[in-house]
Amino acid sequence: MAVLGRGLTGLPLTTDSLIIGVGGLVDELSAGTLNQLLTVTGSGIDWADPATAAVISVNTQTGAVILDLGDIDDVSVPTPNDSEVLTFQSGVWLAQVAPGASGGEANTASNVGGGIEAFKQKTGVDLEFRTLIAGSPNITVVQNANDITLDVVGAAATEERFRLNYATNGNLSSTDNLTTGISSVNILSPTGGDCEINFTSHAFPPSSIIVYGYAFTANEYNIKVVNANFSTRTVDGGGTSGSSTAFGSLATPMTLNLTEATTGASRGFGTVTEAWVMFMFGD
Repeated sequence: MAVLGRGLTGLPLTTDSLIIGVGGLVDELSAGTLNQLLTVTGSGIDWADPATAAVISVNTQTGAVILDLGDIDDVSVPTPNDSEVLTFQSGVWLAQVAPGASGGEANTASNVGGGIEAFKQKTGVDLEFRTLIAGSPNITVVQNANDITLDVVGAAATEERFRLNYATNGNLSSTDNLTTGISSVNILSPTGGDCEINFTSHAFPPSSIIVYGYAFTANEYNIKVVNANFSTRTVDGGGTSGSSTAFGSLATPMTLNLTEATTGASRGFGTVTEAWVMFMFGD
């Protein structure tokens, strides 16, 4: 038995039988189809050309027949590459990489720069990355479709402040250096010392108030916490009686008495002085 196909050499050819591949075979010698008279001899194949009646002989020499797959009608064989195999696709046999054997190179991953490393290791074909967890109730980690969201629960403490300036006679004269969380400071009574402070971007009143009164002659600041020694220290409740809005939606002013005696500020002869008022917010 002889099998005709690419690379099938050394198969003994006998006169008993001949297996010919799928469809009409195309003879390399004359490009005619091998569905004409085909005679197998002990040492080769004789083909009778139907046009000329001439007999063309293929001498196998060693008793084997070698034909190219490209000679089969339903086989498309461009120049193949190493390791490609014959596969059937859309009615045609093709030389291509075996399904599931795409080749390529062994890849891995690495961490660049400093900080915490997300990539752990490569195990087989699996790239293993470390997961993110919330290490505190104040941090949330949310996995979305295409990204991961990290957030801090609750705002961090913030500080607001302004400077109060005293005239040479001790009266309240002006304010400046207001931080962004203080919209305005109004001096209600220059001689009596009452000031109205309006906040913005805060939902709750400050958790603590500290005043630094400047002693001009000593060139130092006296530190005082707002307490009962401040004759006026109130926050407008907002809303209506019994339904105040100051806690949760602070939009009302705070009134403080900030005379020199209250803040600890003092002047030299004919000089001015100042006091810094600082508020700590935890909302």
